[in-house]
Amino acid sequence: MLKQPISLIRGLFLVLAFSFLPVVAHGESLDSFDAVIHPSEHQIEKDQLYYDLQYQPNETERLTVTLTNRTEQPIKLKAAFNRAVTNSLGVVEYSGMNEDESDFGPNITDYVKLSDQAIDLAPKESKDIHLDVKMPDKEFEGVLAGGLYIEQISTEKVEGNIKNVFSREIAVLL
Repeated sequence: MLKQPISLIRGLFLVLAFSFLPVVAHGESLDSFDAVIHPSEHQIEKDQLYYDLQYQPNETERLTVTLTNRTEQPIKLKAAFNRAVTNSLGVVEYSGMNEDESDFGPNITDYVKLSDQAIDLAPKESKDIHLDVKMPDKEFEGVLAGGLYIEQISTEKVEGNIKNVFSREIAVLL
């Protein structure tokens, strides 16, 4: 008669003991690639991780961003330069997916051109891509905001409804 409650307590103890074991899940890392700027002489603050630049009318410059594959497998990247927009949550985006066609005056994409849109990186390889800046003829009021959006193209077949997209964004302010 006493044996049955003791067995029940032992069983409950075992269930509780094994429910606190850690579960390890492996997945793709956000560290698959890096994007690092090379500060410009026109950079307002040199220690920033984005471009905050000040130019005179008609000035030109070639900005450099180094992309590095941190994995042991080759990767493909897709790059785009887009105007900055604010999404419905108030977050600034540079992906180009929520493009606002409203006319807010000068568009930064008219003055900044991207050198490469498709980049293949071998394992541990680094490559430079460039943003060519050509300022307008006349001064303008305010700041033009845009950004370099770099997305890793997945080669894996997606199963289910969830697709992970790994990307980096680098703001460019003129």
